[in-house]
Amino acid sequence: MRSTLEFVIKTSILVALSITACSQVNDSLSPTEPPVPTSTPTAPPPAPEPTREPTPESPTSEAFEQLGITLDIPEGLIVIKEPIPNPDEPDKLDAYTFYIQNYSLDGGPGEDYFQMYGFLQYSLPLTTWEDVASGVLDSDMYAYAEEIEVNGLPGIEAQFSGQRNRYVYLFLLDGRVLNIAVSEPTEANKILADQIISTLQFLPGSLTDANIGN
Repeated sequence: MRSTLEFVIKTSILVALSITACSQVNDSLSPTEPPVPTSTPTAPPPAPEPTREPTPESPTSEAFEQLGITLDIPEGLIVIKEPIPNPDEPDKLDAYTFYIQNYSLDGGPGEDYFQMYGFLQYSLPLTTWEDVASGVLDSDMYAYAEEIEVNGLPGIEAQFSGQRNRYVYLFLLDGRVLNIAVSEPTEANKILADQIISTLQFLPGSLTDANIGN
């Protein structure tokens, strides 16, 4: 009886060991789970460079030495200075002219041309602002005329009547009249002329008739 019981116990142990061994073998043969891929953070794309608008060219300050004035000239315009010597006294000037225009002398004016023509006569007698203003404001030569002031310098803005209806600006420089005419008399040219005139600077006492070149 005892031997039979021992036989049953041994048999049970062997069966248990056998099952455990088979289970371990099966575990070793079962496929392993593939590794779970981990996502690597990627750097964000570089921000686009901001678009830079071209910077417009600043106006050029132009000095008209014998007149004692400066004007700011927008890009694309040509400045021509023509001091006119006195035929009797070559070391002095009889007059001073200048041009500010959008065309060269070689090319000539186009259909929509712009020109400012300045003129001062040294040989004329000295005058006063009151005489200049009354002579223009009371004249029927002009479609309109009104007094203006540019950077402390009194002046007159007007437009001729008739076919040659150019705009004109007049300023008194140390007792002498500076005339500046504008053609063609279009609205666009008037706006550009006003822009240039608004930059006029004059140093009192600096007007000279010395022929020092342009």
